[in-house]
Amino acid sequence: MSDTPHIESLIPDHGDADGGYSVTIKGQYLDSLSDVLVDGKQVKFQEENPGVKIIQFPSGSAGGTVAVIAKKGSKSSNEVYFTYNH
Repeated sequence: MSDTPHIESLIPDHGDADGGYSVTIKGQYLDSLSDVLVDGKQVKFQEENPGVKIIQFPSGSAGGTVAVIAKKGSKSSNEVYFTYNH
């Protein structure tokens, strides 16, 4: 049985370019994560419930799309995308 993190969705999956808001990550095997990356940069995350993490989303470029990845040691999740509003 694999314990590689898998992201199913981001709620919300878009937001203002100013950042600073929470985003919920839903998926499987998201317990005991070592890192959450947004556009390749580490962000703070908090375990709220097994399988769900809340992160303070960073600012970005209006209209831009960034990848979100969850890591558990050397195992990386699939990429899920977040879009900044225009």
